[in-house]
Amino acid sequence: MKRLFLTGCVLSLGFCCVFAQPLAFPGAEGFGANSRGGRGGKVIYVSNLNDEGPGSLREAVEQEGPRTVVFSVSGIIDLKTRLNIEHPYITIAGQTAPGDGICLRGETLRIAADHVIVRYLRVRLGDGKHGQGSLQGKDAISISSGRHIILDHCSAGWSLDEVLSASSRTPDLSKVTVQWCFITEALNPDGHSFGSLLRGTGGAKYSFLHNLYAHNRGRNPRPGNYDSNPHDRDTLGLLLDFRNNVVYNWGGEHAAYNADKVSVTRLNFVHNYFVPGQDSKASGIVYSTGSPYNRAYFAGNYYMDELPDDPWKLVKFNESWTQKEISAYKQDQPFESGIVQTDEAPAAYEKVLETGGAVLPKRDAADQRIVKDVRQRTGRIIQSQEEVGGWPELKSAEAPLDTDLDGMPDEWEKKQGLNPKDPEDRNKLNAEGYTMLEQYLNSIGSFQPVASGKHRVIVLTDIENEPDDAMSLVRFLCYCNQWDVEGLVATTSVHQQKETAAWRIKEILQAYGRVRDNLEKHEPGFPTADYLLSVLREGRPDYGMRAVGKGMDSPGSELIIQAVDRPDSRPVWVLVWGGPNCLAQALWKVKETRSAKELEHFVSKLRVYTISDQDDSGPWIRKTFPELFYIASPGFHRYGGYHYATWSGISGDYFHARCAGGDFSLVDNDWVDKNVQNKGPLGEQYPDIKFLMEGDSPSFMFLIDNGLGDPEHPDWGSWGGRYEYYLPKFEKWFLEPETRPLWTNAMDEVLGSDGRWHTGNHATIWRWREHFQNDFSARMDWTIKTYEQANHPPVPKLGHEAYLRAKAGERVNLSAAGSSDPDGDSLRYNWFMYGEPGTFSMGTARTGNPLIINDSDKQEAWFIAPEKARMGTMHIILAVSDDGHPSLTRYKRVIVEIQ
Repeated sequence: MKRLFLTGCVLSLGFCCVFAQPLAFPGAEGFGANSRGGRGGKVIYVSNLNDEGPGSLREAVEQEGPRTVVFSVSGIIDLKTRLNIEHPYITIAGQTAPGDGICLRGETLRIAADHVIVRYLRVRLGDGKHGQGSLQGKDAISISSGRHIILDHCSAGWSLDEVLSASSRTPDLSKVTVQWCFITEALNPDGHSFGSLLRGTGGAKYSFLHNLYAHNRGRNPRPGNYDSNPHDRDTLGLLLDFRNNVVYNWGGEHAAYNADKVSVTRLNFVHNYFVPGQDSKASGIVYSTGSPYNRAYFAGNYYMDELPDDPWKLVKFNESWTQKEISAYKQDQPFESGIVQTDEAPAAYEKVLETGGAVLPKRDAADQRIVKDVRQRTGRIIQSQEEVGGWPELKSAEAPLDTDLDGMPDEWEKKQGLNPKDPEDRNKLNAEGYTMLEQYLNSIGSFQPVASGKHRVIVLTDIENEPDDAMSLVRFLCYCNQWDVEGLVATTSVHQQKETAAWRIKEILQAYGRVRDNLEKHEPGFPTADYLLSVLREGRPDYGMRAVGKGMDSPGSELIIQAVDRPDSRPVWVLVWGGPNCLAQALWKVKETRSAKELEHFVSKLRVYTISDQDDSGPWIRKTFPELFYIASPGFHRYGGYHYATWSGISGDYFHARCAGGDFSLVDNDWVDKNVQNKGPLGEQYPDIKFLMEGDSPSFMFLIDNGLGDPEHPDWGSWGGRYEYYLPKFEKWFLEPETRPLWTNAMDEVLGSDGRWHTGNHATIWRWREHFQNDFSARMDWTIKTYEQANHPPVPKLGHEAYLRAKAGERVNLSAAGSSDPDGDSLRYNWFMYGEPGTFSMGTARTGNPLIINDSDKQEAWFIAPEKARMGTMHIILAVSDDGHPSLTRYKRVIVEIQ
């Protein structure tokens, strides 16, 4: 769960401006979140990798006045002397480097100024010649003075003292945030391999959030001030908010400690994830405290993948303390934190490993190796960087054209209506109060793992209403490495109006936890069961719109709001297996409490796929929020609504839908017993079929990354069906007439397993039944078998672009050259035209005049673009199947525009 803490938010309005002071950037958190950086100042390009001189980073840093430093080069900068940031108001935007990014080597980056923003930068010091021959006293990054400082998505390591410290004996250092950084591999030639020394005085405030500490012997972190300011002279000391960090493989008994005897530190130590490694003593202790004048709040910290029943079990108290001193140390309420976004520790673990460190422009091999160490529980504390291969090569690339050198590429400026020859337009303000330059930097400065193909998913399920939700959840978990699962919410429905059943989800997740590591051997990215349990919620135990309105918030509805509000540009897919009243409540609350523009933005980030209407809140949502992306076959079970719904094509038994054409031998209890239920702990959770098998599965099968569909184009078709955008006419099973278009039932014409042609919306799913059932069977094998014993899908590849143009009468060549199979299986090819998604009129074998694809069963195929049809696009599908057991299929889609 993500919580939003607001502890003192100031709105400042100037005489001629109506903008509140924006954060340093969207997603900035903690005490340093309001840093101005170089906002409104000049732009300085770093154009070479020299240590000093024109075009160097040092020259840019040493200039005065507000300034934003951008890069037109990538690579390693060898520092001959310490690089000091001593003049205030500076932003260093490492994400702008074209290519692989920037790394500083050989000396310390020292920050000693107000209003500093540093993002997406690597600092890896090194020993020997790169450490100037010294074995002590050199941090990778040292923050020594200043206020309003934020480091975001930086990677620091190979230091000869601490990796990254914020330290001052005087009260001239405060309001510091270090977030989403990798603080790793302090070198240990002399036993001084440390993470962070955090010394603060006079009420100094530091936030260390969402960071990874790995392979540091100690000080992960060490808050305090060496007793240089004892409690009787400094009653405030340091306030440290240490939250959502991951700490791995420290040396000895405890990862973090305070060794002071008489100084003051106030500490929030919450929702962190500690994993001892090969250099750690698995003592069950993560923090040792020394000064009885310290106070701390501990909550939600995991140790070795478990949450202790008492949070104080993780703390070692000084043996000389009295019980009164121990009781005074333990706080039952957190201290001030500033604006922070908090996940449960298992969720933080996944997010830090996936998105932390200098991931832009590209995560380098060193960080990739360290993440692998954490996930696989490997790696050691090192003496020298040479033990792990030294500095990865960082290749440069051509920088985008920026004619006026204002930090914004010409093409981006044109799209924003700016003048690429006017450098002054960089400081125009947008609606949020950011300059246009900041808007550009922020557009590339929030890492989103979209390239992985992952979608953000929340499931709303009326599980235990009937068996099919449990069935669908088992299948869902076999594919959950394909999505970022951000919530599993137990809800009500028309069939289960007064209770929810989160307990049943928990049962299935516990079974998943027993097979998750085996699944991971076949494909990476499966979330842990602990993480999935951490995002399990319940809606209100009431039906439909009775649970929507003032005072009707629930953990489920709040989770939806929190997910959409995350600074993540990817939309959130809400998959509705029961009633959607949790979603309705989230939308109602946002509508009532936010501006029209904020509501519009919120709705734009949602995608909904609902399995018919299982309460009255679905029609209300569609009517009230007409711009919401919504996939549904409207209607209730009463009067046959489920019979006519597209999703019934998943199994289409003789109770629901009665849709002939599909192979029913693949969706009966004999098939389930053989292919699912007898395959380990997760299969045991799959119930027998009653009424309909897996009626909810099309919602997530629509998102499976198999090369067939595109979720932003429901009319293209996929394992989850095909839908077209229109206003459906009223039917007797509708609760009320629809008032707006939505993505709803579409028709496919398909030759069925019975040898007859069938036309209907169910066919958009059952036409793929053999493929998706074989795939599920194989995934169930993955839960119990070794990689060598199981089958894995082929990898199709096109020998040309996926979008082709041709004139009528021209030959169009199709190629699957380069397709392969990870198991070495032989491959079969099937090229065919999927007629319904395109705009090009063609017949089928049923109606006559089909498109003839020559050599359609070969790797290389071709056809002649028809002349007697109107121009438009046609969709050609390549299906590549292996000869493994069961046979698995993957696809490529080629769109051909006939001109």
